[in-house]
Amino acid sequence: MSRSTSARAASWRPVRCRSSGSGSSDGTILATGSWDDTVRLWDAATRRPIGKPLTGHTDAIYSVVFNRDGATLVTGSHDQTVRLWRL
Repeated sequence: MSRSTSARAASWRPVRCRSSGSGSSDGTILATGSWDDTVRLWDAATRRPIGKPLTGHTDAIYSVVFNRDGATLVTGSHDQTVRLWRL
């Protein structure tokens, strides 16, 4: 292992990653599913989170999609569940 490689490995830190995302039909809200088992809503204009993360899944979220009317968010997780979220 080279000296520079070992220095990078020593400073590596885990990062919360998003695994899926979707936008509302009017384009004002983005939703992301994450490997930390949460769903987060974002204001598309300001790129800031809206409220606290949505919790309920017990494993990584791989699928996020808005219903056509934008009032419901559907998420699928590695925990083998699908959840409906009324927004």
